Amino acid sequence: STPCEHSFPTRRSSDLDTRTLTDAEYRKVIRARIIRNKTNCSRGDLVKILDILTDKADYKIEYPSHGETNIILPSDFDVDFVLYFLSRTDEDDSLIPKPLGFKLNVFNGD
Repeated sequence: STPCEHSFPTRRSSDLDTRTLTDAEYRKVIRARIIRNKTNCSRGDLVKILDILTDKADYKIEYPSHGETNIILPSDFDVDFVLYFLSRTDEDDSLIPKPLGFKLNVFNGD
């Protein structure tokens, strides 16, 4: 199938570089957006959206202290697509539900 016309900046390249989403990636974004639009920022909604964006990869979620959440992605995981959305948690159009006052840390590696 042909890729969609929607693109996003990549983190490994300069800020001006973009890459086009595949149809499958765009469908993931739409499904995640539906959940995000209905969420009350619960941990369960965070897991649902991460499952969609990562295809249920073997990521881990840790809560090291009150108000802090660590998301650890597998070291062999292709992270550009997911990291883009995880890096935008403070933006108005964020797909990732994050309760007010919580800090979200993202790590790549076991």
